[in-house]
Amino acid sequence: TKETLTVLLNVAVSGAGKGQATIKDGEHILGRMRGCGFDIGIEEFERLLLLAKLSVQSDVGNFSDVLKAAEALQKNSGTLSQKHVIWVLESAVWSAYHRRQNHQGSGVSERWYNDTWTRVEPVLQASNMAGEELGSKGVALCARFAYLSESKNLALRAWQLFRAIPPKHRNSLVYREMIGALGAVRNSEAALGLLKVAIKNGITLTSELYMTTYEACSYDPAVVQEL
Repeated sequence: TKETLTVLLNVAVSGAGKGQATIKDGEHILGRMRGCGFDIGIEEFERLLLLAKLSVQSDVGNFSDVLKAAEALQKNSGTLSQKHVIWVLESAVWSAYHRRQNHQGSGVSERWYNDTWTRVEPVLQASNMAGEELGSKGVALCARFAYLSESKNLALRAWQLFRAIPPKHRNSLVYREMIGALGAVRNSEAALGLLKVAIKNGITLTSELYMTTYEACSYDPAVVQEL
């Protein structure tokens, strides 16, 4: 029955979170649903996207699997919601994180980051998520990806998305990640300037925010003096 196959799909999603399943398992179950003549709708494609995301998080899946699942969901539903775009961004960040870990921080080319971001951008455009609609969480993930890449181009793109969020909708997390991204490209003055903007806009100076700014400014002793 479809209920049995739905349970199997949920088991696969759970397994992906433990590194025990990949998108192939989900696709196999959806194939069986099709073979039995059952309808496959938004709910099933959403589970497939979640499975792909969790498999990347567990370092058993590839970012391309996530894009494939997102495309299938988009074809079925017409658009991707903010939640789905966040899943794609989380997958890009996890993919970058594992890549850095596996290479011990070296051998990760800027080209890989640029290529990956080139594949993320159409997802943002197709879902009309280009700043405010993406929300603080989404933009924070873009900034985290830029931080991991240490790429000026990607830091600039994250900055454009950050600027699109009205100040009253920005939270501490998005300021912290953006400051980190600016620091990763050695833009200490901009990082310190953004901290001042955050405080001016009512963001509480937490130890995490301070330490992120300190690290971001550490490349320029003169800027550290101002902290």
